[in-house]
Amino acid sequence: METPLTPKIERLIHERMERGSYRSATEVIEDAFEALAERENFQAIRAELDEADKELASGGYTEYDETTIYELAERVKTRGLERLAKERRHGTG
Repeated sequence: METPLTPKIERLIHERMERGSYRSATEVIEDAFEALAERENFQAIRAELDEADKELASGGYTEYDETTIYELAERVKTRGLERLAKERRHGTG
């Protein structure tokens, strides 16, 4: 793919290459896209944390103590074993 670069982008690429941080324009562009991907990932995580904060503020959670956490673990284990047995009966596991 060929895409013309704006003078501003060309200047930014050349500045980074002149500093010796990069050997080619391709390296500069690859690094820029990696930074963009990291920023997008951070924004997605931030959105999930914001949603979790809203749930906490509205009471949308369950508190567990030393006893009830074991009960939860047993329920999860039982559901998992039931699901596994069902998958094996139907040949999907």
